[in-house]
Amino acid sequence: MTSEVVVSSSMASHIPRTLEMQDQELFLGKISWNSAKSPVMARKPSGISEKSGVPARLIALRLAVTGDNQTRFAAQFGFEVKRWNNFERGSPLSKEAAIQLVTKIPGLTLDWLFLGKEDGLPVKLQRELVEAAGKATTAGKRG
Repeated sequence: MTSEVVVSSSMASHIPRTLEMQDQELFLGKISWNSAKSPVMARKPSGISEKSGVPARLIALRLAVTGDNQTRFAAQFGFEVKRWNNFERGSPLSKEAAIQLVTKIPGLTLDWLFLGKEDGLPVKLQRELVEAAGKATTAGKRG
């Protein structure tokens, strides 16, 4: 039995027909993936914009848990005030700090802290965080 490769004239000439190394120039500057098409997958977190990022979520968390007092929040969760302030001002949130928050605040998830995904949050905590984020945004616009 012999195998035969059928080549159609309608096939593009740049598509490799064997398992040989492909020319790298064909891929330079091209996007090799597409954005999610499903509305569920493409859903952005409500209440907190994607652009605001981790610092805005940390401020919302502080406002939801202890109100407008960084010192009290830092003390309650075992952070130095300067370190917590740095997180809120854009310094990267360490994994250790994030895990410390997740273990001490019931329902809080790493997905929400780092990615803004609200899917795993309890409904009550989610509402409190969205409300606090609204307050933070309003206060930021006034100042």
